[in-house]
Amino acid sequence: MEFALLPNSDGNLYVFESGANRGVVSTYTTVDRFRVAVEGGVVKYRKNGTLVYTSTVAPTYPLLVDAGLYHNGGTQSNVVISGNLGGGSGGGTAAINWLVPDQLGTPRMVFDQTGALANVKRHDYLPFGEELDADQGGRTPALGYSGDTVRQKFTLKERDNETGLDYFGARYYASMQGRFTGADPYDINFERQMTSDPEEAEDLFRDYIFQPQHWNRYAYALNNPLKYVDPDGRLEYETELLGKKIKVKISDNLKSENGKQKLKGDDLTKAQEKIKQNIDNAIAKINSGQTQLSSEQITAINSMKGIEVRTDIPYPGMNGSTFQMTQRYSETDDPETLPAAFIHDSFHADQNRRGVPSSGREAEKQASAFTVPILEKLGMSNRIIEAYRKDAKEGHGAWGQKTRPPRKKTP
Repeated sequence: MEFALLPNSDGNLYVFESGANRGVVSTYTTVDRFRVAVEGGVVKYRKNGTLVYTSTVAPTYPLLVDAGLYHNGGTQSNVVISGNLGGGSGGGTAAINWLVPDQLGTPRMVFDQTGALANVKRHDYLPFGEELDADQGGRTPALGYSGDTVRQKFTLKERDNETGLDYFGARYYASMQGRFTGADPYDINFERQMTSDPEEAEDLFRDYIFQPQHWNRYAYALNNPLKYVDPDGRLEYETELLGKKIKVKISDNLKSENGKQKLKGDDLTKAQEKIKQNIDNAIAKINSGQTQLSSEQITAINSMKGIEVRTDIPYPGMNGSTFQMTQRYSETDDPETLPAAFIHDSFHADQNRRGVPSSGREAEKQASAFTVPILEKLGMSNRIIEAYRKDAKEGHGAWGQKTRPPRKKTP
């Protein structure tokens, strides 16, 4: 096998070609999708549509790619594989399906591993996700409107076979009603009380209630399902970065400092509020230098459209246009860590936007070179400026233990 793509249990994505390990080219989570194809006579590897590696090996036809999804002592779950696949190890008989989604992520066509049009299955939905039956509007089994075993339905959420409800993570959704079965766990009044600046608290509350759909805590995607999707049933709060809206999401699965207990109740709320304060402070620091930044610098930073704090990734990094952080990284007590990281990784988002490589040592050197003059304009300490200046010369590979912020010691 000339080309191979392997996500491992540590969350790293490796590429192997002609028997040689090309190293870590990106990170991996269970929601990522990969594509390996010949583009312009060159084999290119993409994650979620973003180029992560360009091969130096001449393509062979037909292009055979080993996409192993297993590791010793563990199991990869909820895997959706796209492509014309064959082979593999083991004696399993599970079917492999290729899901073709629409602009909202809803699978509209399902191909089996042969890719034959004669075997295609089709699905059509009403705006809020209720599936149209085969006997409606000229839909017939002969056209592919017949049953299959794929449970990923509206916006790729898994549909429960018994209740017909879609699982969004934080709560269940009833497509026949266009409403969630439980209230949104987000509480604007609590957020208002926890905001130290009274003027900022009132602005936050006013912006929230100005949107009438927020008044219905069971509504789906601001009652506009043709334009918006709801990733997990929770509200994403919005803030402003250099004049542009940016969405921030903080996980509900935060853990204690020793990593053994899942936080609940007041402990969870306090942890989320500390992280939110760190993020807000970092964004405020960047915003403070807006008048000193060039239009090119602002455009690059605004390529970052979202910030997520997750507990299912091994280290922080840019995924498309969303900067994803671990809980440990987001809880840093160093006020300069996050603003510098946001600036650095926003350049990776800009690289993704421009269609150039955003991973690897050279891409990291470019991102750090972009970061240094901005840190200087923001009046950051020499300590962090010199760290990024060094990285602009030497670059760095995959994240390791030495690059992670130290964990606070528990007395």
